[in-house]
Amino acid sequence: MPPRSAGCEPPAGSNTKIASVCAGIAQRYALDPTVVRAYFMAAATALRSSSRSSSW
Repeated sequence: MPPRSAGCEPPAGSNTKIASVCAGIAQRYALDPTVVRAYFMAAATALRSSSRSSSW
């Protein structure tokens, strides 16, 4: 992998690790990375919603 130039650093606090994992999963299973990221966000939102409703 070529080294990054100083102007290409991701902003602090960005979710590049999650995006990279989703891209790796997409590449492994020949899927579109955007679809994998959307599925991840939907699953995370659903899990968060279900954990809030079960605390009653």
